[in-house]
Amino acid sequence: MVTCNSATSNGSIVVHTQSYFALYNELFINGQKDVGVGRTVEFYDRNRFYAALGYALKDNVKFQLGWMQQTINSWSKDQIQISMHHSF
Repeated sequence: MVTCNSATSNGSIVVHTQSYFALYNELFINGQKDVGVGRTVEFYDRNRFYAALGYALKDNVKFQLGWMQQTINSWSKDQIQISMHHSF
């Protein structure tokens, strides 16, 4: 994480902000191939790779701008994702 401090023009209020980088890879697999009623699914379902830049406005409010590549057996797609993460 990158941490920086900034102040208002009169220097009386200091706001603590954080920028960060998020990175993850998710692999989805099916525990069973037979899902009933004669239907089956592949063992490998999909893979999601995600990379983003984030900004923590407060300890419980964060924003992310990222890129996700989602791959399934027959296709792959890229998408831009903007998200807000809030915790109570």
